[in-house]
Amino acid sequence: MASVSASFPRTMESLEHINLLIDAFAHTAELDARTVFAVNLAVEELFTNSVKYVKNNHNPVSISLVRDKDVLVITLIDTDVDRFDIRMREPYNFKKKIEERRVGGLGIPLIHKLMDEVDYHYENRRSIITLRKNLENTYVSDHH
Repeated sequence: MASVSASFPRTMESLEHINLLIDAFAHTAELDARTVFAVNLAVEELFTNSVKYVKNNHNPVSISLVRDKDVLVITLIDTDVDRFDIRMREPYNFKKKIEERRVGGLGIPLIHKLMDEVDYHYENRRSIITLRKNLENTYVSDHH
């Protein structure tokens, strides 16, 4: 089992440090490039939303990544925030031509497409978002 967790200041400058954390974890946890891309995109989207939409909050955002066999679990914990359940979302029509799509609102549906499970828990102004990705047959291997 591989795991890592850290807390990051609620600023866009933290994204570089978050990406470094994910990259280091990916190496240790032997994640393939496709999985690393999905994790980076999902975490970046959730963290960016926290920076953009949670005003006057200087609490850090905690991020943890755990690989246990063939399951990757990503958790983001945000404190002193309003409820925003990312499971409750408007459907996004990915089949529409790009010119016909609405501006914005793509990030959360994209997370749902990239991850196998999205969970949300909210209590006492504390938001916990848990993402799960099944990793069957995604081990990095030099034996191809």
